[in-house]
Amino acid sequence: MRDAALMIATLGDDYAPSLAARFGRWIAGRFATVRRHLAAGRALHHVGHLDERLLADIGLAPADLDGLDPMLPAATRRLAAAAADRRRVRVAEERWRRA
Repeated sequence: MRDAALMIATLGDDYAPSLAARFGRWIAGRFATVRRHLAAGRALHHVGHLDERLLADIGLAPADLDGLDPMLPAATRRLAAAAADRRRVRVAEERWRRA
């Protein structure tokens, strides 16, 4: 019965979660952000130890890693953008050769 009442309340336009629930979600979101940031730093640390051949397999070059600080949240996005750019150029070159 209580679950049905909660479901009906959440469907209404005037439903708003309590302050405690919103604060709990905010805290959980901050923990998730920190967890993602630490995982990205660990991944960058591992990628930094790969040799040139293995970096080429994932679409990166050693120059892409130069100057990256693993503690910056944007570092993994910058690497992903560099890999996507190299992939885009490679696909364009392959299409040019086929034509």
